[in-house]
Amino acid sequence: MEGVKPIRDAVFNHFRTHYVSQCSSRPSMENMSFPTLSYEEGGSPIKSFSIDEVKNAVWDCDNYKSPRPDGVNFGFKSFGAT
Repeated sequence: MEGVKPIRDAVFNHFRTHYVSQCSSRPSMENMSFPTLSYEEGGSPIKSFSIDEVKNAVWDCDNYKSPRPDGVNFGFKSFGAT
């Protein structure tokens, strides 16, 4: 193959045949129902945490697992924490 136009057409046709969107049926969520909170229930999570609740949540975490990609884990709790 020689020339810009024949090469450009060949590349275009190659990718056009490989990256064509195919018609397929996708599941929808239109007919699904999910449980919801009432207005009163939705307002109840607005309360303070106790020291014991926070302490128990942190102490229940595995020391060697990282909660974020920065690598900081919960191993700090074993150094002099009471």
